[in-house]
Amino acid sequence: MSVAAPQKTETKVFMPARTNVPALLFGFVVWQVIAILFVESILACAGLGEEEIFKFDPELGSKHMINKKVTWRSEGYAVSYLDGDGMREPGLTIAKPDNTYRVALLGDSMVEGLQVPIEKTFGQLLSKELKTPDGKDVQILNFATSGYSTAQEYIQLKNQVMKYKPDLVLMGYDSRDIFENWSAPDQTITNLRPVALHLPGGKLVIDKSPVTLWLNSRRGKFLQQIDWIRHNSRIWGYFSALQTEMSFRDPLYRAFCQFVDKPTKNWQPLLAAMGNVLLPANNATPSFAVAKFEAQPKKEEAKVSNKSENVKEELFSFAPNKAISKGAEKVKAKLAKVQPAKASNVNDGRKTYIELITRTQKSLIDEMRKTAVAGGARFAVMMMPARPALCPAANMETAFMYIDYQQEMQMLMQMCNELGISVCNVQKAAEELNMDARAGLFYSVHFTPRGQEFTAQVLKPFLQEQLKAAQSQLSSRQTVTQ
Repeated sequence: MSVAAPQKTETKVFMPARTNVPALLFGFVVWQVIAILFVESILACAGLGEEEIFKFDPELGSKHMINKKVTWRSEGYAVSYLDGDGMREPGLTIAKPDNTYRVALLGDSMVEGLQVPIEKTFGQLLSKELKTPDGKDVQILNFATSGYSTAQEYIQLKNQVMKYKPDLVLMGYDSRDIFENWSAPDQTITNLRPVALHLPGGKLVIDKSPVTLWLNSRRGKFLQQIDWIRHNSRIWGYFSALQTEMSFRDPLYRAFCQFVDKPTKNWQPLLAAMGNVLLPANNATPSFAVAKFEAQPKKEEAKVSNKSENVKEELFSFAPNKAISKGAEKVKAKLAKVQPAKASNVNDGRKTYIELITRTQKSLIDEMRKTAVAGGARFAVMMMPARPALCPAANMETAFMYIDYQQEMQMLMQMCNELGISVCNVQKAAEELNMDARAGLFYSVHFTPRGQEFTAQVLKPFLQEQLKAAQSQLSSRQTVTQ
């Protein structure tokens, strides 16, 4: 009997296929790009993430982006388009049309009016209603930009506005503008400004070094490097709107941004801010829980800022690395002579500061007037209604350095009287309204359509007087020539 030989069995070893890492990475990147483009398209269809409006400027700090669609949702709702010069009016040309009287508006966000459609802004409402005495059309151009100080408006007047050949330049003054000519650049782009100083016995000086220092910071360099993304990405725009809101209202976020820029210098303030969030003093609301301003009944006593208690520290806290202008150093040295031991010396220091900012503001307005006149235009001022002075919401400070808006207006009126400048006080007209009507002028801070209409109603007779005065002046010149 034969026995079959055992057969050999082959053992197969299964080896995993070699992973193509480059292909996987490429596929991952492709899907990420597709996801980003998908989200971008959804945001574009919804009109979200289109509130990024600023490009950086070494002289002004910031200015409007160009060729940019803007859909504003923070307060109100409006779709706008910023043209090749950052202007919002459709079909605008730099060359002035024939038989046209041009009015140039300057100011900050209260004049800018991004919260309502361009056709509902007070400038456009007036353009439709006004005619010169000899029948010319009145074209009102809005150059106002969020956050602008008078110093920025003066630079803008020289660099941009006068090339449009305006016949009247109307500067809108808003609450606290007088302080913003010398204020600290911080984490909010709207607060990136040059500083202006006019010391006794000296000349008006506009110093752009705070802008230069900020643009050379880590955050400034990063934002400049992603300029294309800031202009085109709605994802970034959505994130930017969030961080702008946080930079206004969240001390922890501001401390974090400062830490990122200069870790070795700002780690202690960051820890302090974190401590305030985790263990808020006196059961205060943590910073991350602070909500937007909501309309609230006016309190019996308005909250007044006590920031001026340490006036010398407030004045110069903006100077990064102690690099402040020589003019500021002189004022700092002058204030350093004030001995803190006596209570009256605090008031002396505050008085010195107020004299400084008042002299600076007057010089800026005078230079604006001279620039306008040299270009063949008249110059006037309007005082914008300010919610903190009319119907303050909860937690709105109604004064700074113990100066409220009424005192600011008094100082500005005195300056304009001394310089022979006409003033339209829209704030005073708003004070005659009842509280419900006042509240109806504003969203959180800026004008509703009703606020725009009210401003147009108050401004209309003032502009009619300016048109008559201009016509009279022109007739006098023609008579002299003949």
